[in-house]
Amino acid sequence: MAAPSLRTEDAVSETVAAPHDEAAGSVRHSNVPGPQIARTGKVDLLVSDAQAAVGLLTSVARRSGGDVFALQIEGANDTVPASAVMQLRVPANRFDAAMGAVAGTGKVRSQAESASDLSSDIVDSGARLRNLRRTEDDMRAIMDRSGSVEQILEVENQLSQVREQIETLESSLTAMHRQVAYATIDVSLSAESSVSPVGPTAFAQLGNALRSATHAFTECAVAILSGLVWLLVFAPYLAVIAAIAWLGIRRLRLARPSAPRARA
Repeated sequence: MAAPSLRTEDAVSETVAAPHDEAAGSVRHSNVPGPQIARTGKVDLLVSDAQAAVGLLTSVARRSGGDVFALQIEGANDTVPASAVMQLRVPANRFDAAMGAVAGTGKVRSQAESASDLSSDIVDSGARLRNLRRTEDDMRAIMDRSGSVEQILEVENQLSQVREQIETLESSLTAMHRQVAYATIDVSLSAESSVSPVGPTAFAQLGNALRSATHAFTECAVAILSGLVWLLVFAPYLAVIAAIAWLGIRRLRLARPSAPRARA
């Protein structure tokens, strides 16, 4: 059984993370890989016109050799100004310039940058990929030899599993190389409100005063009624206490000796 042709390791391991050519934007392969850093940025802007700002940011991304990968615009209404959320991707070597251009589009309310070192992940995945390819070559060599049908079917099953792992690693490596080669900038922007706040009218102020007075009257009435209820509940106890106090005072008066009358 003839083994199908395989892509060479250099073709599969094409490095997207290599620096871009300034004129053509092509990727050059680097024999000595440096740190594989994935950079991201976040910018929150306040702009005068959301639609115009979206156009400017799209131009910034494309002039930098990248593009807009996500865009969501929410239109304005009577109370909420227009807003938009964008995701830009630009070549890593133009990240700083692109961040500056994005910040210059409007008033920056917040700005943040972060970086992730993917060097060890890329190296580990590359080593695993090379080992799997060697395993694949060994299996294909076994299949080229004479053997029973059961042995060939078993090797084919194992070869299919190895091929699946190889494709998964290739996809993961490609994604990591793209993260290194292209930086991501998440932009959220809001348009300044063009509607000046309107103060309450005279009728509105009178209505508010009437509602406040009604509320105060209700609270006062509830407080008075609550006091009367408490008095009714405790009236028997208060009557007993008052009777005991009256009897005590009367006994004291009766027990007190009367003063002698003066003789004429």
